[in-house]
Amino acid sequence: ESLKGALESRGIGYLWMGDRLGGYRKGGYRAFAATEEFRRAVEDLVRLSEGRVVAIMCAERLWFRCHRRFIADALVSMGHEVVHIVEPDRVYVHRSKA
Repeated sequence: ESLKGALESRGIGYLWMGDRLGGYRKGGYRAFAATEEFRRAVEDLVRLSEGRVVAIMCAERLWFRCHRRFIADALVSMGHEVVHIVEPDRVYVHRSKA
């Protein structure tokens, strides 16, 4: 709630989707990323973010060690641009491995 409040006080919207796209999945995230549930959640993320710049966040600093890589692969395969913020002055444009 403190993150949500801090962002909203600066005019930045916040939507938690950890229940639908969060990192821990029994059987592993790779298996989850192949499900209809994952596909629908990513499509909902895209629909909800239309006309907005979106940041997908996680406690894991490195995107390639995290479930965000699967979300990024899905978004890129749908034609969306994904840019990982590696450091304040360094970014990486995601290229799908799928």
